[in-house]
Amino acid sequence: EGNVFLEPYPNVRAWLARFEALPGFEAMPATAVGLAAE
Repeated sequence: EGNVFLEPYPNVRAWLARFEALPGFEAMPATAVGLAAE
């Protein structure tokens, strides 16, 4: 949603994957507000 390209950052992508795999993790819903909003 933040429109941030994470391909050059494998450690950040791995950390995010571990974080999202935690029990009870609930992602925030996508919104029309933020960098992607026009």
